[in-house]
Amino acid sequence: MKNAIEHNNLMKQRNYGIDLLRIVSMFMVVILHVLGQGGVLTNIQHLTLKGEIFWGIEIACYCAVNCYALISGYVGVNSKHKYTSLISLCLQLVFYAVLITGAEIIIAQFNGNEVSLKTIIFHLLPSLRNYWYFSAYFCLFFFMPILNYAVHKLERRVLKKVAIFILIVFCGFNLVMEAVSGIDGGYSFLWLAILYVLGAYFAKYDVLKKISALKSLMGYFVCIIVTIVAKLIFYFITRSIFGMPKYFDILINYNSPTIVLASVFLVSLFSNLKMNKGTTKAIASIAPLSFGVYLIHCHPYLFGLMDGAFVWIAKKTIWLGCMYVFVIALCIFIACLIVDWIRSLIFRLCRIKRFAGWIEKVIGVVIGWFCKLLHVSLNEEENIEQIDKKTEPKLE
Repeated sequence: MKNAIEHNNLMKQRNYGIDLLRIVSMFMVVILHVLGQGGVLTNIQHLTLKGEIFWGIEIACYCAVNCYALISGYVGVNSKHKYTSLISLCLQLVFYAVLITGAEIIIAQFNGNEVSLKTIIFHLLPSLRNYWYFSAYFCLFFFMPILNYAVHKLERRVLKKVAIFILIVFCGFNLVMEAVSGIDGGYSFLWLAILYVLGAYFAKYDVLKKISALKSLMGYFVCIIVTIVAKLIFYFITRSIFGMPKYFDILINYNSPTIVLASVFLVSLFSNLKMNKGTTKAIASIAPLSFGVYLIHCHPYLFGLMDGAFVWIAKKTIWLGCMYVFVIALCIFIACLIVDWIRSLIFRLCRIKRFAGWIEKVIGVVIGWFCKLLHVSLNEEENIEQIDKKTEPKLE
């Protein structure tokens, strides 16, 4: 009994290492967008030192999204499922859609330009392409209680086999069966659900506690190096055979075995970090704002401004170019953090959390009313069927 109480108290303690990983992962996402959307990777030569260093940075950061999904399961499996948190995220998205689109219209008017009605509607209702993770997470949120129930009820050996099986199918076989699996390179609700279950399994059985910090760090770098080497081999061989490079990015996907393992090693590394009180306070204040960084800089208008904006970095020397990538990403990250901190103050003053709770109650009442109506309707149909059976003439 005493051990059970101690275990429950331990579970209630916040893992600030995981919160730190949220922050680091979001910074890595910004780096990915600077390199990709910014046009750096499309303007460098492959099989050159500069090109491979930039691609190395890309690959090293590619596991960031997987880390976020793993964290959802790692934290969510032992947390109370609150719909107010999803409603708050939706209100946060609406806030930035209106704010940034409004700023876009004002800037266009100031420059003597006009924003079409189609563009305004498109930016007020951001496309799934820009916010694919939010869309996938939104769907996943409603399945979390079912996934948590399955993780808690299944025996460890069964859950372990299930986790290994889905990883083999969707990571291994998926390299040659992309169209069949429906994973879409990891840009899907199904992939987030798989990672959620994996993260939940790690948390439930403290699997990652057995991996030391040194092993986690070495494992991460080995995964990155293997991915880089595979890229070089595929690029060189396919160019020699077909006259043009093919399949060189086969392991640079969210569902790539090496990228998945890299994300697991990062979660292991950060989940076992020990920090002092001052550090945990700073992390606790920044971590809740990190998702706002994603919502802000991925808005269609701002994301569009990034399109090809950093091509000039590819023309710089290797170390100067790398420095520009990290400095620009850091500036974007900090600027978005500041904006989201202001947003959090506004939400607190407007009591948005209470408003989200009210919305949850209204939705609950509506769903309850609908279920009651459906139940009554089904009972009426059942009664009619029984009456029809009673009045049906008997054949003698």
